[in-house]
Amino acid sequence: MFELLLDLPEPVAPSEYVVERCIKFNSDHFGVPELAIRAILDVEGGKVCTVSKNSNGSFDLGLMQINTINLGYIQDEYPQVTPSDIACKPCLNITIGAWILSKRINETKDIWKGIGHYHSKTPKYRDRYLKKISDAVSSIVEENKKS
Repeated sequence: MFELLLDLPEPVAPSEYVVERCIKFNSDHFGVPELAIRAILDVEGGKVCTVSKNSNGSFDLGLMQINTINLGYIQDEYPQVTPSDIACKPCLNITIGAWILSKRINETKDIWKGIGHYHSKTPKYRDRYLKKISDAVSSIVEENKKS
């Protein structure tokens, strides 16, 4: 399955227009805050067709850096979606990421813990990630004040 990921085009920045529309749609559709999706996008720093290898042998795909550990779970719900689709289709990537985020928030019944679990359920990794998310949220809010 991952052999196909080797033939992907070079990573590129997504269209701002597409990202904004996808964030809005998926925030409404899955009931997750737009700010949470934006912060994850900022922290993850993925691009269209980004594939990043992790130290545990898994890969992170696309804009929201969706970990391949989730592929079984994703393909149960969305059987037609491939890892290449997740990596290279920006709105699909945001949709899958928002779906995973909504599941994590629903599992924990706590928005911050759910956002942390988007990255890892291991407390030390979750908490480190939440610090980055908190900083991203502050930056986004500050930037919005200037606009």
